[in-house]
Amino acid sequence: MAVGVEGINRARDAKVAEVSSFRSHVASVGYQLSPHAWACHTMNAQLLTAGEVADLLRVSTMTVYRLIRGGDLPAVRVGRSYRVRSIDLDSYLDAQLVDPTTVDLDDVAEA
Repeated sequence: MAVGVEGINRARDAKVAEVSSFRSHVASVGYQLSPHAWACHTMNAQLLTAGEVADLLRVSTMTVYRLIRGGDLPAVRVGRSYRVRSIDLDSYLDAQLVDPTTVDLDDVAEA
């Protein structure tokens, strides 16, 4: 099942709102969560397979595995396969944004 970019963005936005609301509630009651409790609360982030990530990025699954192996794309090992959290994919994509003033379009080959 391929997950669309819009679906990932909606899930991310919902998660950001949920986390912000939860943090506000925690601060208003005046107590701190332990790192373990915070991790348990945020563990329900959407997990994507390497194939789903490849579909979203329109690259091969081997490219996704190379990004994971190279440490560019954080992933979680589940058994013999990898899962990428949707928020980690978003962070990776944000880090890849290109400054249009520095791009030389003459060097870019058209596909």
